[in-house]
Amino acid sequence: MEYHEIANIFPMMSEEEYKALLEDMRQNGQLEPIIVYEDKILDGRNRYKACLELGLKPKMIDFSGNNPLSFVISKNLKRRHLTASQQAVIALQVLPMLEEEAKKREAIGHFNAPQYKNKPGSELVHYLDKGKATEKAAELFGINSHYIADAKMIAQKAPEKLDEILAGEKTIKEAVKEVKRAEVLEKRKELASSKNIEANYIKNIRFQEAEIEPGSIDLILTDPPYGIEYRQEWIDFAAFAERALKPSGFLISYFGQLNLLEYMNILQQYLQYYWTFGLFHTGNKQIINPRNIFCGWKPILVFQKQPFKRILEPVEDIITGSGREKNAHDWQQGLAEIEPIIKAFTIENEIVLDPFAGSGTTIVAALKNNRKAIGFESSKESYLIAQNRIKEFENGR
Repeated sequence: MEYHEIANIFPMMSEEEYKALLEDMRQNGQLEPIIVYEDKILDGRNRYKACLELGLKPKMIDFSGNNPLSFVISKNLKRRHLTASQQAVIALQVLPMLEEEAKKREAIGHFNAPQYKNKPGSELVHYLDKGKATEKAAELFGINSHYIADAKMIAQKAPEKLDEILAGEKTIKEAVKEVKRAEVLEKRKELASSKNIEANYIKNIRFQEAEIEPGSIDLILTDPPYGIEYRQEWIDFAAFAERALKPSGFLISYFGQLNLLEYMNILQQYLQYYWTFGLFHTGNKQIINPRNIFCGWKPILVFQKQPFKRILEPVEDIITGSGREKNAHDWQQGLAEIEPIIKAFTIENEIVLDPFAGSGTTIVAALKNNRKAIGFESSKESYLIAQNRIKEFENGR
């Protein structure tokens, strides 16, 4: 016997649920009748299947209510412990029925036409007298229409997620976030792939002299000098970052604690503060003589060019230092410390810039993670060291 299309709105029982039903009917027989509508099974598909498997004669009665759709929905919602997310996915099966009835109503040309509303088999029309099909489906299921609208969007853009929602592995809200994240990521990938920069990753110039296309840089990651005598350098640096960064791009900078407030205030005149990472040193700690304090960690501050946008994935704000690598430069930071930051704040092919490139650690880390890289270093000696490190990396990968 065939199942009515309304019956198929809800999925069949799981294998475990069906086995329990089968065992109950084996011991107690069929206690609840199967409901038939238009010579098709409206309610009781699993009971009918079990009867056939057990060799029982199915007990059937005709549907005697006014609204088969409402009956099936209310019956199944009572039986099953479904979340609003699961109900919204199931409600998608109802939309075509409601939309079809809406077309019939529109063809008649009047919401309250007596000859139509009293016509046998037109029960669904009563649910469409006011509002859209989505709203009426939400009314039938007793959920917010936004759930169904979101489920419809997911069905169009990422239908594979519907099964995860039905299985209770994911909520509508989580799936929507994933879809939107994927869309943002795809746009960023397209934009990043379209950007071309020259292969000369580092130049022996001051960043103030560099020609950078305004709004072209995704991330500035650097370790500037911390002394108060470099105040004007920081002012120039902040203005440079605001000009070079794309909208919502990030500036991430190492800081020394002694002049932290001074330089933070300078940056905040141009950019918006986002977060602070803590880089915890390993090995010997440095003594800060003006305060007579052994420094065991270093702040890494994150600023963003407006408008504000969150990073795509959550990231831990504590970084365990790999040790200061001094083989190439006195101020050289560890490569392993920089890589997690680059991965968290950029995607492949986006541009990372270091205006105080030193020995080129940021550039090597960017290239290692398939980002495009630009660096400026005013010291000839450091520039040559960085250039050599970059060549060694390029030849070795």
